[in-house]
Amino acid sequence: MAVGYEYIYFFGGDTGNTAQKVEKLIAAINAETNESIKNKLILEKNALQLSHPGFNRHVIQFNTTTNTCFVIDTIPFDAPVTTSVLNWGSDLVLCGGEIRRGVRSPIIQIGKYI
Repeated sequence: MAVGYEYIYFFGGDTGNTAQKVEKLIAAINAETNESIKNKLILEKNALQLSHPGFNRHVIQFNTTTNTCFVIDTIPFDAPVTTSVLNWGSDLVLCGGEIRRGVRSPIIQIGKYI
């Protein structure tokens, strides 16, 4: 979310560790011809996705002038990704999003600028 001409804020995010493991398993599944091994890999992939810890709750401020980033706060709820933050008057609106890999939230969060 851009604020003024100098700052962009990012909410939540993912290190990609789980996603990279899942993608490697998907590639292995697609390359595997032995059905027994393929089924084992599918179960491993599914378990990895189900145990995804969720995304980090960091609020990161990016300064476009100095080209620097800082974690300035944390979100007190499951941080969604694949969504946008909207300005609505003096409020910030965070609509739904994915709170863990493949798990969408219908929750709408409303907050104030700090």
